[in-house]
Amino acid sequence: MFIFELPSGVLTDRLGPRRTMNFGHVLIIIYLLTMLFAVNYFSLIVGFLAYGIGLSLISGSDQTLIYQINPEQSYQHKIGIFEAIMIIGLTISSLIGGALTTISWDAIFIAGILTQLVAIILLVLLKKQTHEEKLSDDELPMSLKNLAIELLKMLKKKACQILGHDNFSFSKCDFSVA
Repeated sequence: MFIFELPSGVLTDRLGPRRTMNFGHVLIIIYLLTMLFAVNYFSLIVGFLAYGIGLSLISGSDQTLIYQINPEQSYQHKIGIFEAIMIIGLTISSLIGGALTTISWDAIFIAGILTQLVAIILLVLLKKQTHEEKLSDDELPMSLKNLAIELLKMLKKKACQILGHDNFSFSKCDFSVA
């Protein structure tokens, strides 16, 4: 992965962060497919090489993309929200991954392929907001902060339902996210 960090920065500069990240996600899908259908050591080596290159293509491009989206907003603020969402995602995926192992180890790789496809689709649909083009409130893409707030609201609602508090305004489940 370390060897490909510098070339990934050059690719990001030439192709843009979205294309570079999409290529990285495709390589990670190749890795997941080789792990799912590995037949020999050579396929495992190819899979791990694809994984390392894919991760290095994503690692710098994601921060470049975060910087480019809504440049008026503080980069440190955006990166902080991004890291918080990543930690929440890793926590949730660890729990889901553990549950998937009870079904099948193949299910983990299939779920990984599906999440990589979702990432590719989201990157394709992501709009870059420029200074000249201000979108109306109903057209605004969801910011990282709003995504985190919506995720917390969803988790709170699910926790309240599990605890038997179907009414979302019960005092035991009532807290402010914003």
